[in-house]
Amino acid sequence: MRRMKIMSADCIHKKTGVISKIKYVLAAIAAVAVIIVLSRAAGPSASSETSAVFNMFHSKGSNAVYGITLDNVTAHNVDASVAAIRKMSVKPTVRVVLDPDRTAKSYAPSLLKLHKVAYIMLCPCDSSFMKNYPTVKAYHERFAECTKFLAKYVDIWEVGNEVNGEGWLGGTSETISARIYDAYKYIDSKGYKTELTPYSFKPGDQSMTMEAWLGKYIPGDMKKGLDYVMISYYDDDNDGLHDQWKTTFYNLHNMFPKAKLGFGECGFSKPHKAGKEFNKQVAAYYKMERYNSSYVGGYFWWYWQEDCVPAAGNSRWSRINQACSYMSKNL
Repeated sequence: MRRMKIMSADCIHKKTGVISKIKYVLAAIAAVAVIIVLSRAAGPSASSETSAVFNMFHSKGSNAVYGITLDNVTAHNVDASVAAIRKMSVKPTVRVVLDPDRTAKSYAPSLLKLHKVAYIMLCPCDSSFMKNYPTVKAYHERFAECTKFLAKYVDIWEVGNEVNGEGWLGGTSETISARIYDAYKYIDSKGYKTELTPYSFKPGDQSMTMEAWLGKYIPGDMKKGLDYVMISYYDDDNDGLHDQWKTTFYNLHNMFPKAKLGFGECGFSKPHKAGKEFNKQVAAYYKMERYNSSYVGGYFWWYWQEDCVPAAGNSRWSRINQACSYMSKNL
């Protein structure tokens, strides 16, 4: 996210009939048990058991990924975030954004706690911090550090954030492409799930459309191999203007045939007070239609940590939780 960065030191078609539901649950439990037994017999790598469960329930054709973002995880505030997440009616996928001034190892105790209540999508490098890793080597080293200390807690790896953004990432499209491609190859070689977040904007606001940039700068094997492609878009940055989402996701499905699709960032460009505007924005995304068979939602409200923690008496937490419940029944 390139906007206002508040990074201070301290931030489930519906089956009718009871019998059908019971059979479904029992089959799912049995399948998970088999996966775990087989994984253990094969000598699983870090997080393989949790990934097996995650992949089963988030495979193509399943309902939804319930995304929220934590942009300022610290030892001092993680318990409050865990408490708010535990109260949710669904098990979300939490996008954890790392600060370049901190080591990956320092996040391990917090991710351990978070992973007990949520799936985790890790963002080792937000777009606003690409300048901190200006070379392929530096970017690679950050991801290597993260896999060493955090892999056991991570279900999805964001290999690039807002990668086609102009004017704030640092470097050229070629050097950005080289960095994210190396990260993709590295993470994919380890058998981990990969995600890419392109930046969507109002028509004419950049020199190349999002699809054109992705078509030119994402290598073919990466297009075929990415597990998730989830766009970043903020209405208040773009006057609410954008291409038709149905067309956008049609194009992305053709370009990334394996990938599950959705939104990797949304919300406001700064923390927002409760009220009609907040509720409208939440509904506009978390209650979107399913645009195609690959669409899984996501959304990953950027300032969830600031807007929704603590949960008690917080109408903003309630609104996003209700929207996620809606997703579980309708997406």
